[in-house]
Amino acid sequence: LRDLLRRLFAACVCRRPSLPPDTKMGGKAKPTKHSAKEIAKKVGEATTNKGGGKAGLADRKGGAAGHAKFKCPSCGIQSPSIKSAEMHWDSKHPKLPFVPEDWSDMHAAHGGVTTAGVAIKGAKNEKTVHQLAKTEAGREKLKAIEAAKEAAKF
Repeated sequence: LRDLLRRLFAACVCRRPSLPPDTKMGGKAKPTKHSAKEIAKKVGEATTNKGGGKAGLADRKGGAAGHAKFKCPSCGIQSPSIKSAEMHWDSKHPKLPFVPEDWSDMHAAHGGVTTAGVAIKGAKNEKTVHQLAKTEAGREKLKAIEAAKEAAKF
């Protein structure tokens, strides 16, 4: 009886048609292999400050000057280049002559370029205590800071 049940169960379960021997079935789900370059890129993107949040707000707005460089002397609209400023002048102020020297350079007026925020590679940020402690020069700077604090107490 046991043998008969075993044969019936095997016949019911294995009704799937057999595949020819050269047909391959799909493999198991294996993780995709990535190169060291791709992994380093992902790590860099995950840990690099892209200028989001409150720290990058001023940088996204372009600082005090904004991203456009030139300002129209007539209506005050800003333009990124002198060529687009000329196109603006021809369409909005056609009766007046275009004089590029009259346009104010907003970047120069506000102390240089607008790209100096937290999202810019090489931007100057103060190093943390942990970063300073990693190098000999940093440890010397930490000692100088501590000495200045001690002198300020008295």
